[in-house]
Amino acid sequence: MSTPGQALILHPVNGSGPLTIAVSDDAAQALRTRLVELVQNGATEAVPTQDGGEIIVNFAQLVTAHLSALGRGTAAYGRPAKTD
Repeated sequence: MSTPGQALILHPVNGSGPLTIAVSDDAAQALRTRLVELVQNGATEAVPTQDGGEIIVNFAQLVTAHLSALGRGTAAYGRPAKTD
């Protein structure tokens, strides 16, 4: 059974609920070293998702962003489709 992976949690400035993006462990590791810089500089970045896609994030539109473990039942953009 595979591990759930990592999530990039984004909190937009407009106060809407947090957005959860499923990212691979490699993408999470790369983001971990750059996340503060991306938010401070308001960068726009393509973030690779677990399902092999990309989501473009405008970090200038965020209050906070952080990485977290992705729970098994958590709804997330970029999460691979379930196969039963």
